Amino acid sequence: MRGHAALGTGLINNELYIGRLVWNRLRYVKDPTTGKRVSRLNPRDKWITTEVPELRIVDDELWQAAKARQAELAIKYAGVIEVTRAPHVTRPRLPTELRHLALYQHHRKHKQHHPPELPKREAIA
Repeated sequence: MRGHAALGTGLINNELYIGRLVWNRLRYVKDPTTGKRVSRLNPRDKWITTEVPELRIVDDELWQAAKARQAELAIKYAGVIEVTRAPHVTRPRLPTELRHLALYQHHRKHKQHHPPELPKREAIA
């Protein structure tokens, strides 16, 4: 709902509400490490803006009040926003084969020729 003010995303930042249609705000590139598509903000001079007053549903006074409140909240919660948007760090996981090998070596070291049996899951009727 709130979106990202700089990217112009979310309900609060949709300039179409004030009769302004903006094209080419974002571009999408593929992250080579994940293969996923990620958005990047285009330079402001590349944006294409068209006024469409017939689509306006919010007056300037309300729009400016919403923007002022958004700026207040951005200052108040700057640390929270920064942490939320920071890339999440996950610990690397070993491939399944290496985990199985480590488990096998652990059991051999402790003179257990066969790993203990795992309890069977009961079927749910």
